[in-house]
Amino acid sequence: MFKSLFISLNLVGLILLPYLYVGEVSVIHELPSEVAEEKV
Repeated sequence: MFKSLFISLNLVGLILLPYLYVGEVSVIHELPSEVAEEKV
């Protein structure tokens, strides 16, 4: 029973996914051009 309920909820989620998508998502990585050496 739980397996069929889980599969049903996943299918509903996949059907509704385009309607829940709000817009463009972007990830920006900013790395320094140089890394300073740390002396101990």
